[in-house]
Amino acid sequence: MPSRRMSLLLCATIVLFSSLLAACGSPSTMKLAGNAMLPNFHDGQVVNVQTVSASDLRRFDVVIFKKEGITNMKRLIGMPGDMVTIQDGQVFINGAVLDEPYDVSGSTQAQGTSAYTLGTDEFFVLGDNREHSTDSRMFGPVLASEVTKRVAS
Repeated sequence: MPSRRMSLLLCATIVLFSSLLAACGSPSTMKLAGNAMLPNFHDGQVVNVQTVSASDLRRFDVVIFKKEGITNMKRLIGMPGDMVTIQDGQVFINGAVLDEPYDVSGSTQAQGTSAYTLGTDEFFVLGDNREHSTDSRMFGPVLASEVTKRVAS
């Protein structure tokens, strides 16, 4: 019965491939709400997102996270262990001016504390539309466990 063997092999291959795809973070989509990420992402835009582990995150990734029950999308600026300082409208990481390789709208002003030392499981996030974004300047660092997805590039 070669055809039965082939069917079993095909089923096993499909199950294995599906398991690998789920483990690697299969892509899905998300519709954005709000203008905090202008000019790079727009209200109503649909983006591809994927599940990601904290160890795979990199500076400048755009991530989806839940903070106080609200789903947010922001850009990772500070990584675990970083010292993030906002001074005179500029962002500094560990004392060096952050060179942001994407468009930023508005001035980066600190509201409240302007220096943050991140723990081993903390990230600092900012919206690209700095004057119209509620982000780590207001609610503090985002925990690695709060990050659920990354916008696929």
